[in-house]
Amino acid sequence: MFNWITYAFASVSSLATKDILQKKIAKKNGVYSILSVQNFFSLIISLIIALFLGISLTLDREGLIFCLIALLQSIGSIGKANAIDVNMSATSIVNSFSPIFPIILAFIFLNEFVYFNPRSLEGLIRIFTLILLPIVILLLKSNKLGRKGKTNAFWIINILLQLVFHGLTTFLNKYYLDFNNIWKNIVYTRIVTFIVSSLFMLMKKEKWERTPKFLGKGFLNGSLIIFSASTHRTAVVLSPLSIYQTFRKPLLIIFSTLAGMQIFKEGKKLNKKQIAGFILGLISLLFIIFTSLQLK
Repeated sequence: MFNWITYAFASVSSLATKDILQKKIAKKNGVYSILSVQNFFSLIISLIIALFLGISLTLDREGLIFCLIALLQSIGSIGKANAIDVNMSATSIVNSFSPIFPIILAFIFLNEFVYFNPRSLEGLIRIFTLILLPIVILLLKSNKLGRKGKTNAFWIINILLQLVFHGLTTFLNKYYLDFNNIWKNIVYTRIVTFIVSSLFMLMKKEKWERTPKFLGKGFLNGSLIIFSASTHRTAVVLSPLSIYQTFRKPLLIIFSTLAGMQIFKEGKKLNKKQIAGFILGLISLLFIIFTSLQLK
């Protein structure tokens, strides 16, 4: 079996690619139309895989819990989309600190503070990486800190919805997931997210483009969603949530920035603060990889 770090890399690379493609498509077709079409294809793909694997999809107590978790995730995603409409830069910065809430929940309810024992070398290194996390994020996001933009009560409410509900989703998935129900969780998540995104698409008076190009991009993004979802959930099952979140967020920011600049030609050269963030981020990732070798 692969180490959880392998799954984390696979999840982050596919998620970052999907997000960049989604942003480009949304500029032409609308946010909720592309969300709806990619959620449709991701649902179909997940159903095919689950049936092929012989997964029971009975709507039992576990299925209802997964539906509730997916609904919380959808509410958080709606909050994020509304916050982006008000101020994209501020939302991007605040969203970068989203791991903090699930880490706190993991410390309180999963007793994961034991992995940060200052009396051991591994514990000290993990404490260092945890302290380094906000510094790395601020440095990597330094190109957005100086941008002007309005924030208001509507923005605050929606960014809190995103932080709280996505944080709860991350924690609850860790609490309820195991290797036997990963695909059941994915299927129910895709059902709920497809329904919610389609309802908002209709409310916003958007619609699918019935063109091979639009549907093809929806299928590609849907495939990336399923690959990212399966590898992400596997990594969550295999690793302590607090360590995984400390590893995943800087990795996602680094990969998204590099992919956007090199592959999709977004943005210009990195500034000095971003370069420092990359260096510290890579040091933090290497430390986490080192200490993860001690985990069983």
